[in-house]
Amino acid sequence: MRSSRTTIRVIILLILFTAVGYTISRTLFYNDYNAINPGDLAPDFTLTTLDGLKLKLSDTKGKGVILNFWGTYCPPCVTEMPLIEEKYQKYKDQGLTVVAVNIAENKITVDRFAHRYGLTFPIVLDSKRETIDPYGIGPMPATLFIRPDGTIIPIEMQGKQTDRPIFEGQLTDKVLEDHIRKILP
Repeated sequence: MRSSRTTIRVIILLILFTAVGYTISRTLFYNDYNAINPGDLAPDFTLTTLDGLKLKLSDTKGKGVILNFWGTYCPPCVTEMPLIEEKYQKYKDQGLTVVAVNIAENKITVDRFAHRYGLTFPIVLDSKRETIDPYGIGPMPATLFIRPDGTIIPIEMQGKQTDRPIFEGQLTDKVLEDHIRKILP
């Protein structure tokens, strides 16, 4: 009698731990690719820059946009920032802009980071994580490439176009060059 109660309790605990583990993993690692698709208009948002100005994504219409979601706590994000800055400097006079959306960090931390790495492109603060769901952002860094008309282009992987709108992981020089060519005005 006692061993059957113990067995039932163990089973209930295993089910409970499995459900909690599944919920946590879905929250941390799930990316809802159905939130947006290539060819869709990029969901608009208005966030505050490090300079205290409001930046509305739709105000970048007419430019090619690298939309990057990142955090200073993310090692691949930190590694790719100087490369993004390099491409911004190279192509900004040709109509490229970068909007770097920092997720859930305070202004002081992000400002120090931007100064340390000499970042000059617009950085906006999403302290309430309000851009995550409309874009289906999961792991970071996550990057989208947006045409001057505001539509999202598909990501190319190993020379082949995919049906994915988001590049997840650290950007490389080749990935940036390949996608920037497709979004310049």
